[in-house]
Amino acid sequence: MTFRFSYRSFTGEGEEGSPSAEEILGHISDELAYHGDVRAALRKLMRDGFTSSATGSRIMGLRELINSIRKKRAEISSESDLGRIVAGIQDELNGVLDTEREGIRRLVEEARLSGDQRRIETAEATAQSKSLRIEMLPNGLSRKLSELSEYDFISPQAEAEFSELVEKLRSQVVSMYLSQFSSALGAMGPSDMARLRDGMGELNDLLDRRARGEDVSVDFDDFMSRYGDLFGEASTLDELLDQLASRAAAAQALLNSMNPAERAELRALSDMLLSDMDLDWQVSRLASNLQMARPEAGWGKGYATRGQGPATMDSATSMMERLGELDSLEALLSDEDSGAHLGEVDFERVSELLGENEARSLKDLAALNDRLEEAGLVETEGGSLELTPKGIRELGSRMLREIFSEISKDRLGVHQTNRNGQGHERDLGTKPYEFGDPFNVNIGATLFNAARRTRSGSENRQMDAGPLRRSVHIAPEDIEIDRTEIDTRCATVLALDLSLSMPMRDNFLPAKKMAMALVSYVTAAYPNDYLGVVGFAEVAREIPHYELPKATWDFQYGTNLAHALQISRTLLGGY
Repeated sequence: MTFRFSYRSFTGEGEEGSPSAEEILGHISDELAYHGDVRAALRKLMRDGFTSSATGSRIMGLRELINSIRKKRAEISSESDLGRIVAGIQDELNGVLDTEREGIRRLVEEARLSGDQRRIETAEATAQSKSLRIEMLPNGLSRKLSELSEYDFISPQAEAEFSELVEKLRSQVVSMYLSQFSSALGAMGPSDMARLRDGMGELNDLLDRRARGEDVSVDFDDFMSRYGDLFGEASTLDELLDQLASRAAAAQALLNSMNPAERAELRALSDMLLSDMDLDWQVSRLASNLQMARPEAGWGKGYATRGQGPATMDSATSMMERLGELDSLEALLSDEDSGAHLGEVDFERVSELLGENEARSLKDLAALNDRLEEAGLVETEGGSLELTPKGIRELGSRMLREIFSEISKDRLGVHQTNRNGQGHERDLGTKPYEFGDPFNVNIGATLFNAARRTRSGSENRQMDAGPLRRSVHIAPEDIEIDRTEIDTRCATVLALDLSLSMPMRDNFLPAKKMAMALVSYVTAAYPNDYLGVVGFAEVAREIPHYELPKATWDFQYGTNLAHALQISRTLLGGY
């Protein structure tokens, strides 16, 4: 059996391809070094976006996402012309009337072909009456439909087309106020409309009872078990209200976007179509309840459209709903504290509205803070986001690697010395004893030196003088002592200029990064050393290591080096 294995770079926590906590920290390291504010650094990263070093993919920032929203809004606004809604219905109705006129013409023609004078006279009288009634139809669309509802069609085809048109329009009017998740609206007949009317009535009763402070959770579950196919999927009443309010607000936005004449015509048409099924009262009641329950849904919005294509009430309402969702998303992303609310975004819906890349970028931005906290690099303390000790070490190590990557390896400072150590830990090597050295005699090396010297001397004297003596005489030059590790300690104070001239001349960031890198190196490689940090501008102050990431420049002018040296001498005096 043959096994095959494949490998890829480990990308850290989170989903595959998402940036790791260490990579996120690397992207905000300069901003952290400059200002020391973790939350501000994350906000800037969210605003600007970044390219992931693990995958090479672009994580779009909030600015780019807002631009994508605005482009998508312009694209949606150009899909259709809202002014064509009423005109489109009028065109369909004219088609029905043309079919009826053709039926009237055939009625007269068939009568004439029969040769029956009485039939001819009756047909011509009927045709004249029907034609006159058609020509005398009122101008308003809703009034035309109302008149034709009482009209006795000559053409069975025209009658069927008219009935189909009325049912379609009624379904579209109802769909303006229901969630777009309802899939049953397209084929709703009179019995379905009656069931919908009953469902709306029960829902309005539930909302009235809850407004009075009653618990309706059990009744809501029963309501959804009977009417869930009409009102969409929702596990709670609040979730259903969110869906219905979004759709109803979009219907209101559609009316707000039309000119006064078209708006009045569409309102009249809606009232006429719904009044036939006693739905107008329940729809109006539901709209009022939704506005009270969700006043922030955007009931006063309206949009200017530039499209040329035809639009139906249903498609136009869906267009308004998408525009409203884009508005809400843009408002969220434009908020100064948007990072705290990104987790509430429906990423699947963002993918449908904008695209997969935008949804993935938004999801990665929403997870930045959580990834850093899960990795133990940051923590929330007193409402503020702070670096943890682990985060400070990681940040310092990163800056150290950055600095060392730009210098020659032979410039790395170490604690080497040519003097023998005065410590207690043994080294692996030995050395000949010298006056003043600690008398840590290495017996094995000393005896070996003496034996070698004695044997060499005996062979040089006489090879035939009998057996060699077994005794070994140790001379001073034979003595070998153990080396010990030298115990050197170094006390240093680093003075960091925090005056306003540093950022003005672009010197602050490299100086701060060098300070953090030095602290990281000394504390890791030479823990017995002392390294103090003193910041100075108008006055000087000691900066503990854990506060160094937050140290930033002062707004005061002045470079009080004398005060910094005074504090440095005080610190060095204790070591």
